[in-house]
Amino acid sequence: MKADSAFRARHASSFERVAVVSDEDWMRPALGALSVLLPGEAKGFRVSDLADAKAWLAEQPEPASV
Repeated sequence: MKADSAFRARHASSFERVAVVSDEDWMRPALGALSVLLPGEAKGFRVSDLADAKAWLAEQPEPASV
């Protein structure tokens, strides 16, 4: 857990998107609530939707509207 926290601290702004792939039903709502703490976008996917998660990560993010 310590190594994971250190990794997150060092790489907090190194990504624009995070895809969490899990079949745990609580994961997607929790991710939505915690996404305000993460830089960039975070989205949850079921394991059966792994290809969709990879495709979403590969997409160009929408430009921020002003």
